[in-house]
Amino acid sequence: MTRMPNGIVLYHYPTTQFKTVTMMLCLHQRLGDDAARTAVLPFLLRRGCRGFPSLRDLARRLEELYGAALEPGVWKLGERQVAVWELELAEERFVPDPGDLLGQGMELLRQLLTEPATQDGAFRADYLAGERENLIRRVQSLANDKRAYAIFRLGEEMCRVEAFARHQYGRVEELAALEPHELWGYYQHILRENPLDLFVVGGGEPEDLARRARTVLDFPRTGGVTLGTTPLGNAPAAPREVVEEQQVHQAKLCLGFRTATTYADPAYTALAVANGILGAFPHSKLFREVRERASLAYYANSRLEPTKGLLIVSAGINAADYPRSREIILQQLAAVQAGDFTGEELENTRRAMERGILASEDVPEQKIRDAVVGLVNGRLEGVAERLARLRDVTAEQVVEASRRIRLDTVYLLTGKGVA
Repeated sequence: MTRMPNGIVLYHYPTTQFKTVTMMLCLHQRLGDDAARTAVLPFLLRRGCRGFPSLRDLARRLEELYGAALEPGVWKLGERQVAVWELELAEERFVPDPGDLLGQGMELLRQLLTEPATQDGAFRADYLAGERENLIRRVQSLANDKRAYAIFRLGEEMCRVEAFARHQYGRVEELAALEPHELWGYYQHILRENPLDLFVVGGGEPEDLARRARTVLDFPRTGGVTLGTTPLGNAPAAPREVVEEQQVHQAKLCLGFRTATTYADPAYTALAVANGILGAFPHSKLFREVRERASLAYYANSRLEPTKGLLIVSAGINAADYPRSREIILQQLAAVQAGDFTGEELENTRRAMERGILASEDVPEQKIRDAVVGLVNGRLEGVAERLARLRDVTAEQVVEASRRIRLDTVYLLTGKGVA
């Protein structure tokens, strides 16, 4: 880790495993009323900068950089929103005459951030209009993916008085209200004040990379904003039930639980194993008991939201099977909490998680995202540490972590007149 004078922090993962270098700039903000303003920025800045003012100009520049690829994105990690610019370049050792290819890639990222295409002292209105409409369509299209829609609606209902309820792109009305001058002022503020990190996978010697980064990314910043951690929230005294009716052929059942454990907690690894035994893998209880043995679900699985401390169970069912499906799902969690799982289930889960951790090392983007999750939660660990934690987890620790899980909200998306 290298902290630059302007507050940008460089996280470098040197490796010769890949033929490319992956660089990712991450600008952090709280998830809240500014969600739409933050979300549009990566896509808007990708439209062009002073040196390369159009998408065509940028495409030509990327081709000159031996076919580099540039992708914007937005992540929602608990109640943290992260604007992302990812640049993939050829490793210099594989290029016949690279020059300072890595430095040129960094320079392009700097230009995108500090010299975006402008008009009348603000963002170009036509560029903003295009990206604003693109994000509005993305938010609206969520309704077409009923599985993803149901999971999002569960989070909305479960965390209705918490920032986590917001979509990572904000609300449609907030996106529609974005204006060039106001957005320009907002961007200048967060670029100057908010946490900004550069992650690099590959890229040669650490000292050389740090030197290049300090030289290229030396633009004025104060970095005075500290965002803090995501609050956990508490489950209600009695679980809530929400039923929503739409024109759907297959009902979607989602159960949201508060785990009282985040990635920052030493007990998180045991919780992750509990989730693996419950529903994260094909050998898990939900798949075997709900889908295969009871034939109640087209799919049934569970996943953790590590930064907010949530566990989400999702199943596709026939609406008439809702009461029985809910009952059997809760029985599987109760079994884990009672320690009713075999040594084989524990070891199968451990091996599946090990494979997942090791596989993430083969995907630079996932490696960086895992690192950002660790950074946001104040526990930035390497693969060796994560594997060691996993191998040390005992059945007793799994039971202890699972017993902190409390049902918060049950959400059912069903056909009209069925519920």
